[in-house]
Amino acid sequence: MAVAAASPPAVAPPFDWSKRRDYAWFSAEGAQKIRQKVAPFVSFALDTFQVECAARILDGQDVLCISATGTGKTALIYAPLMTREGTISLVISPTNFLQRDMVASMQKKGIAALAINSDTLIAASLASPT
Repeated sequence: MAVAAASPPAVAPPFDWSKRRDYAWFSAEGAQKIRQKVAPFVSFALDTFQVECAARILDGQDVLCISATGTGKTALIYAPLMTREGTISLVISPTNFLQRDMVASMQKKGIAALAINSDTLIAASLASPT
């Protein structure tokens, strides 16, 4: 009895950069919607780079943003979370203090957030009944 060889699994094509501006969020309308959704939560107007990075994140693209301290990188975490319900962000922070500060700030704005670090793991372990 002959057995047919299985066809190889379909592989998704690489991201087509020529179409990067065709996504819903990375557009004038998308930028306007991001600005409107975020405005009630922040005390400043988003810069263009913040809106463009948030739009790319919402369009499912990976974003690496490197900029100087104090230029608003944290808004790149908030903007997608405030714009589209169900969005999840994973933030890796260098210190427990920064984690606590960011979580408190997000929770104050009504965003569900938690930190997982040595302090929270110890607290959870001590709170455990066993």
